[in-house]
Amino acid sequence: MTRGKVYCRSFTWTVCVCVALLTSKACGDAAILNISYITESQNAGSRQYVSYCAAFNPELSSLPAATTRTAEWKKLEWDGDKDLCDDYGRESRLTPGAVLAVSRRNCSAYDQGMQAEKMQASGLIIASHKMFFPGQPNITWKHPSTFPILILKMTDMARIEELPFRESWLISMQALVDTYVVDGSGIILILMAVIVIAVGSYRSGQHQYSTIRNTHFGFVNAVEGGNVVSPSNKPVEGAQGASVHFGPGAAIVFAIFMTGLLVLMYFFYDFLVYLFIALFAIGATSGMFECFRPILQWTEAGLCRIPLGTGFVGNCCGGYLDIRAVLLLLISAGLSVFWVISRNQPYGWILLDILGSFLLISVLIGILLPSLKACTIFLCLLFIYDVFFVFITPFFTKDGQSVMIQVATGGYDPTRDSGGGQREVIPAAFKIPHIPTGALCENLFEDASYSLLGFGDVMVPGFLISFLRGFELVLGIRPVYSVSACIAYFVSLIATTAALIFMRTGQPALLYIVPILLLTIYFIAWRRREMSLLWRGNLTQLYVERQRSYGSEVLSDTENAPPASLPVAIVPSSTTNSDAEVI
Repeated sequence: MTRGKVYCRSFTWTVCVCVALLTSKACGDAAILNISYITESQNAGSRQYVSYCAAFNPELSSLPAATTRTAEWKKLEWDGDKDLCDDYGRESRLTPGAVLAVSRRNCSAYDQGMQAEKMQASGLIIASHKMFFPGQPNITWKHPSTFPILILKMTDMARIEELPFRESWLISMQALVDTYVVDGSGIILILMAVIVIAVGSYRSGQHQYSTIRNTHFGFVNAVEGGNVVSPSNKPVEGAQGASVHFGPGAAIVFAIFMTGLLVLMYFFYDFLVYLFIALFAIGATSGMFECFRPILQWTEAGLCRIPLGTGFVGNCCGGYLDIRAVLLLLISAGLSVFWVISRNQPYGWILLDILGSFLLISVLIGILLPSLKACTIFLCLLFIYDVFFVFITPFFTKDGQSVMIQVATGGYDPTRDSGGGQREVIPAAFKIPHIPTGALCENLFEDASYSLLGFGDVMVPGFLISFLRGFELVLGIRPVYSVSACIAYFVSLIATTAALIFMRTGQPALLYIVPILLLTIYFIAWRRREMSLLWRGNLTQLYVERQRSYGSEVLSDTENAPPASLPVAIVPSSTTNSDAEVI
């Protein structure tokens, strides 16, 4: 592979890694509105009751729980023409202590709530065509308000308007508690992530091992012939393409770059989102092509090559043009283009998940971390990055929202728009639609809701597991590390889901993935007495030393042990009683 092609692929993979790390999600709560009205003006006792679901932010205001036996009824007053965003509209004939219902206007729900509270209302209901959870500024985190602000569907408000005897309307508002239901979408998402990371790390480990073996093929032949010679640096025919190695220094630079990129996305989202959509499509095309290209090398079926000569194009393509590869590239590009066109359609998530899987697998093959030291530094830096931009940045932003959530949701502020249009979102997460469970207020939002898992939450631990798989193949040991790491990754995703349920707010998945994964690997390495080997890495040197140990056995029947300088952990795997084979 030419140096230009390596640089081009390295740039594409690096940008795709950046896109994959920009993701998170936010949560809210639902409330029940019970409305009472009379049906006959002469008979005040003939009351009827209707109930509707509304959205509210428990951090912005508080409501009594729905489990409360005695509901507090208040007068409900609807004024569809009232504009609480207008400074001239503050004066109004409102019954003190009544709950005011108005239409959505062009200012935040919090600002409208402040105006309603000044009018001596006891609560505010905003009827909106577009459902959302009310936002809040930082000040409300320090001084929580008891003034309830709720968002109701405009269609439900229209039904309420048709109720008779408006002056008789009464309302009670109660919050639904523990309404989060774990459906099958979360389970499917976790299984998908584990499968992608298992396939990607397996392919990456095989790629590392085959590259090292092909590079030192002359050394292997010499050992088999009974002679120990220096390894050959000339790759053999059929060797796979070069990969990008991220050392400790590159990991630090990359973390700094990611921080700057996220800040730029926060301030210039409207301009950069389309750039990242295009880069995702390019990366997905390359990923799908790289994932299926080995099939072309395994079989000669349909092989048709066109010579290209010795010019620049011929040198870049290896001297000939493979028609099968061209067709595969066109199919890959066609799927990516189709996703770009239909990305906002209800079925767009299917292609997003498929293309994202191919992209992640190709990134895990193309970017390699050379040692446990580099993996630890990389994972810890991104652990800090994830936690900081989710939990710490809300204390610095003017609207109290984390930078990560703002970027992941497209910088979308639902409290400041008119409820129309489609907001572009960075393609940086697996999406599985929630499966209906019949829970109360489950269909509160017209838009489909999804279980999400960021690409970065699969890719970052995948780098570690890929290195571990390569380490196992080079030493010729059982897949103790990689299998254990996949199990630990699965457990960490379960822990993330549990935290999401109990804390009822968006969680940075790396907060749970990184500690569980690293502690598992460190414990196994300590038990197997291979910590120094993993920490130092350098799989090429380990491979050469292992082959020399085989060569020593060939040269001398009396020399059954490896050289004194060779660590115990790289004794040939045929020694079944070795401690290196037992956890």
